[in-house]
Amino acid sequence: MLSGRMNDIQSRFDKEYNTPYLDTDQGMSIMKLLNKNFDKQAKKVDNASAVTGASHEAKIAARGKAQDNFDTSLTRLAGYGTMYKDMKERNYNRSMDQLFGHKLAVQEGKSENFTNLASNAANLGSSGITADAVGGGGGEGFLADILALFGGQGNKGLSYSIE
Repeated sequence: MLSGRMNDIQSRFDKEYNTPYLDTDQGMSIMKLLNKNFDKQAKKVDNASAVTGASHEAKIAARGKAQDNFDTSLTRLAGYGTMYKDMKERNYNRSMDQLFGHKLAVQEGKSENFTNLASNAANLGSSGITADAVGGGGGEGFLADILALFGGQGNKGLSYSIE
């Protein structure tokens, strides 16, 4: 289950990290807004030039200012693309760290369960020896009863030794 989750995280990261920012919904939306604003500014310049009878040089200068604003916005947009990649990488690292923590907890749980099993088996064995000794020895008593419970013959033919 955890390895499947690891594969999901890896494939999502690969897809999102390698997608150019302008191809994301957010990037396309911002680019569309920038183009719309640039077109609006260009129309204002054209309309103002027509009304005032501005020269071609004045019209080009006014469009140049709109182009400068557009270029500045594109530069900022490129910065957003870098921040986007950084965010994706941080999210990936955080997800992998959490997954590693879960895997570690599972391994610790397995280790603890094995330790408990070994401890319980040792306690059962030592209490069986004590009970067997108190019960008269010679295979009678507690250990013989335990063996009988698990399909053994107890003291009726099943041999066991404690060393």
